[in-house]
Amino acid sequence: MLYTAPTLCPKLSAQVFECESRAPTLALPRRHAWYVKIDWMLESGQNWPVVGQWLVQVFLKPLMHQPEISVPPAGPEKVAVIPGQSTYCHKLAVPPEVVGEATLYQMVTVLTLEDKFGELAPLASVKAGPLIQFYEAR
Repeated sequence: MLYTAPTLCPKLSAQVFECESRAPTLALPRRHAWYVKIDWMLESGQNWPVVGQWLVQVFLKPLMHQPEISVPPAGPEKVAVIPGQSTYCHKLAVPPEVVGEATLYQMVTVLTLEDKFGELAPLASVKAGPLIQFYEAR
């Protein structure tokens, strides 16, 4: 009999902040740096042993006819798994001018787990939203 590990979906949230602000925002100057605060939690009923590292990535999907943007562009950031820990928080820094045009984008946050062998594990979560308006600051 073949055993298949259960697929687990951590609770995931993502908020956007200007670098100098403590309050989340949905409107950002295109030429300024900003960051995404990503929080995730494994629910108490998910007692599957988690080892390896988390892969965190954000995509910006324009609502106009432009290509999707990956943040960071080089691929997902890696966050170490801490044995026994069920809640995590990661701050993903975004450089200025990551978007080419001042327009409306939908942010999609993707969280996956890479096991100790470098393979993707059956543990993932995707959070669509919020919509972010980029504008030209004067």
